[in-house]
Amino acid sequence: MLSSCQRFYRIIQWQMFTIFVAMIALPYVTGHLDYKPELALSNMTVSKTRYFPTENLITEHDEADLHFNIQFNVSNTFKWTTKEVYLGLIAVWNDSVGLQEQTVWDKTIYYTDNESFFFSEKQQSKYPLRSYEGVKLPGCEIHFRFVLYEVGFGGRFRTTTYEMEETVTVK
Repeated sequence: MLSSCQRFYRIIQWQMFTIFVAMIALPYVTGHLDYKPELALSNMTVSKTRYFPTENLITEHDEADLHFNIQFNVSNTFKWTTKEVYLGLIAVWNDSVGLQEQTVWDKTIYYTDNESFFFSEKQQSKYPLRSYEGVKLPGCEIHFRFVLYEVGFGGRFRTTTYEMEETVTVK
């Protein structure tokens, strides 16, 4: 026969196990539901390219800033299991070195921050476009994609990528 203290601990253990299993299983059960956010880019422009010569250990490279109108509505991606959403804008282009992918803008939106679910304004890239190994940026055609990481309170992360139709050529 178990003492009352042992019974109490067994009940607590069972509850903790049940909560743990629910945290792991529920995102998989609800994972097939498709909650597509509304994402849009427009008025893409590139600032004048800046050249940086070789200095110390940094090889010569070009840098340019992007300016764009960004609009998104991620309210439908938040479910009761979602803690935060990371939204990143990635620039993709081909040059003589190969395929280049670079994050130029990002935002983390928490489930408690309802005002950030909707966003529409003119932005400058947080991180400038940068060439590598002396390759020049002018003439490169840049494509864009959004990447969305959905972080839950428990369980797996969901990653979704959305290709955008907008392109811009660096001058």
